Amino acid sequence: APPEAEKNLSRKLIAMMVVVSAACFICGLAMKSSFRLPRLQSAEREDRTEMMAQLERIYPFSADSTYMVYLFSYTCPHCQNSFANVLQFEQFGIADKVIGIAIEDEEAQARFERIYQPAIEIRTIPNDSMSAITHELPLAVLIEGDSISEIQGGLIPSPGIFMK
Repeated sequence: APPEAEKNLSRKLIAMMVVVSAACFICGLAMKSSFRLPRLQSAEREDRTEMMAQLERIYPFSADSTYMVYLFSYTCPHCQNSFANVLQFEQFGIADKVIGIAIEDEEAQARFERIYQPAIEIRTIPNDSMSAITHELPLAVLIEGDSISEIQGGLIPSPGIFMK
């Protein structure tokens, strides 16, 4: 090959290495967590009292029951992966009722319902309302009585894993 071709080849290789390194760095950041809403920085923790107040505006909880509230987005792949696992909380008797709360998106909702055929009640709320409740999706909230007893974010494992 002529010397000019070798000179251009090394420049192309250096440019390609820079682009690939930047892409790998960005992908690594994206894998750090699940779907995020622009409300809080990741260092902040959920305020359970405020979260419970926001949830009570959406659904009337009974003080003598246990609920698994699943906060999700119809377009979030992590949320879709965890959906079947959340349904099992009622099957295994951990919760009396499973309730879904999703971000409004009519087109995505129709697709989700066609694929998953959910057998639970799902209430839809605007993105701003979801951001007032949490900054991370998916989120499973176990409500016992009139207070939140447990919050599980990210991919929700099947409760059957922990059964004896």
